[in-house]
Amino acid sequence: MTRRLWDWPSVLVPTNSIVIAPSFTRYGAINRAGYETARSISGARNQVRLEFGPRNGNQIGHFYAWLINQGEGALFSVPITHRAQLATSAAIAAKEVEFADGIPFSTGAYFSTGFGFLYEPTVDLHADALEGATTVLLDTSRHPGVLTYGKVFGLGRNCYHVDDISTDGDIATVTCRPSLVRDYTVAIDKIVTLRPKIICALTDIEGFVGLFDPAGHFQAGAITMNEVVDERFL
Repeated sequence: MTRRLWDWPSVLVPTNSIVIAPSFTRYGAINRAGYETARSISGARNQVRLEFGPRNGNQIGHFYAWLINQGEGALFSVPITHRAQLATSAAIAAKEVEFADGIPFSTGAYFSTGFGFLYEPTVDLHADALEGATTVLLDTSRHPGVLTYGKVFGLGRNCYHVDDISTDGDIATVTCRPSLVRDYTVAIDKIVTLRPKIICALTDIEGFVGLFDPAGHFQAGAITMNEVVDERFL
């Protein structure tokens, strides 16, 4: 059966989170000559770890129960919420406050929900990049200087970490991990988001299960999710 992709419920915001970039090398045992063996890992993927505080189940408990019932292996598009890994600036922060309810239509009207289009700071892909590459060229003229070591960015529907970066004017040469999962072209993939999401599969669902107390409160356990590369969502 084809797995459906769900958006992570916005009401289940983690108190603590981290996105871990994969290692390209796995070290092993010491061989007879006294050298540590190393094995190259191709196609390594991101891992997302989330922790949650106590929540009022009478308000959002049904979302939590629904999420658990999706079961291990269910696919979710998970936003990166903690600022430490997000590229930002005073200008970006001001826009996020200004458009906290979203960007309205040109008429000033919002959707029937009362919200507008999501504000999303972006830079541009400057040159085509090939699958398997670990370097991309980005035009950062809209937000110069915000991408630094350890920050994340999104190409297509995939998330990448900045391993190293050098600039020539507004053009940044970014060494990233993991390696690119597909070809990216300026014609199709020009917009590079600074607020990426990661498509993940639920793992270790038992550790995520928390019980409702008599007052309806609950605390979800920590959860680890591994990035999934699905051709439908590249």
